[in-house]
Amino acid sequence: MHQLPVELLHDICEKLPFYHVNEFRLVNRACAAVGIKYLLPEVFFFSHPDACKRLRETAHHPEFRLHVKSLLYDGRHIYQRFADRGEWEANLKRRDHLAARVAGQEARWQETLRREAEQAEQTDENSEIAPGESLEVSSVASSDGPDGMYAFESPADRYFRRHPERVTHRTEEELEKHYNFYLKTIKQQDDMWEENRDFEAVEYAVKMFPTLKSVRLSTDRFIYGWHRLKDRAVRKAFADTFCKPSSRNRNGVDPPQGLRQLNALLTAVFNANIKLDRVEAGSLSWRFFAQEKSVMRKVMQATHCITHINLLLDTATDEEDIEMNFEGAQCREYLSHGLLRRFLQNMPNLTSLKVIFNIDYELNIVLPATIQDLVGDGVKWPKLKEFGVGGIEAKEPDLLAFLDDHKDTLRRLEINTMMLDARESWISMLPKIQRMLKLDKAFLCGVLCAGGSTLQVDESWDIATDTFNEDPVRQELAKYMVEGGQCPLCLSNMQFRD
Repeated sequence: MHQLPVELLHDICEKLPFYHVNEFRLVNRACAAVGIKYLLPEVFFFSHPDACKRLRETAHHPEFRLHVKSLLYDGRHIYQRFADRGEWEANLKRRDHLAARVAGQEARWQETLRREAEQAEQTDENSEIAPGESLEVSSVASSDGPDGMYAFESPADRYFRRHPERVTHRTEEELEKHYNFYLKTIKQQDDMWEENRDFEAVEYAVKMFPTLKSVRLSTDRFIYGWHRLKDRAVRKAFADTFCKPSSRNRNGVDPPQGLRQLNALLTAVFNANIKLDRVEAGSLSWRFFAQEKSVMRKVMQATHCITHINLLLDTATDEEDIEMNFEGAQCREYLSHGLLRRFLQNMPNLTSLKVIFNIDYELNIVLPATIQDLVGDGVKWPKLKEFGVGGIEAKEPDLLAFLDDHKDTLRRLEINTMMLDARESWISMLPKIQRMLKLDKAFLCGVLCAGGSTLQVDESWDIATDTFNEDPVRQELAKYMVEGGQCPLCLSNMQFRD
């Protein structure tokens, strides 16, 4: 290692996971000097006063700040607003209820493994819960006592009445202390947003990161999945409130999801005059593109030079957080005027473009956009290598025209839920795409259908989006789009949603 050139040490560090860089720095002084540049490639931030303080400390560090390449903003916060302590305690009981159920399922799973290891042929008939039996709480209250005496109790109350050993006992002093933590945190959060201290912290940090190339917004783990270190930092900051940090997009209840956070990032980039390379955001409310022209002018200037954009767009739920795509029709009307299309056309250097609408496909759904709303008017990106789109409608000629314009450079294609027009067909269109493009990778999933509307579907395939689900149709499609052969979609394997 003492004889290795510095350039090779840099190459090694670039390929090391950040949690191994410290070990690399222990090898010798040369490795220590090189490795410090890779200790903090990405700074993590979220909506909490402690996170603002930590971000400023990082921006002040004489060495770390010089090598930060990416800023990740976790959009989770305390969204629950309780009228009084009674509501807060009711929410706490529901959380205990879920935690106890998860613990019970884990315990039963471990017990099942133990019994299988012992090659037991049957479980004890007298055990309260047999392996594999669901812990679902019955909704029939009349069986709990005479005259339905428990008919109006909540599922959490019913669960703890049946399983008293799982009740989490807390003293009055403990409850009062944590309720006051909740009140304090809510006030800090409101004050921070009202005084724009999150904007100030982000703007100060961005100016102090001379090598910044990427900004990323993540609500509910869109970007980093179940990254334990980052997830633990957020949970720890809010733990004493006994509330789960999250991000909601309920129509008329919550502020548009991710809008404030992404504005903070891109406004800071605009003011610092930094040339970004990558922007990722999700879930992000579609209302981000319906902001005032003065705001969008700054946003478009901040993103003009980027080469990678990845957006997961949300169209809100109803007030009860049950019905998804609640603003689908409104979103479609706004985007039909070219708001999103002009935003994307302002990025001439794109090599990767992904825009997925986060929807739950149902028969009466209004899909929030069309292919023309994203890439219409004959727009072309000369360097585009990767294209992903989902949750939209598309006419076959429009989609084929766009792909044909980019066939010389496009190598990766993702389609996640798309409806073709009436009298069009995926069975006939996919072979045209396969012959047109020279793909290295393809990922087609979700609901691929064709028809005049979601209520009049002529053909449909419901393909698993979860990569852990080894859906054979998805795997065959991925192989077909790259290698050719026989298209795996056919009339016999269609699946229609009820």
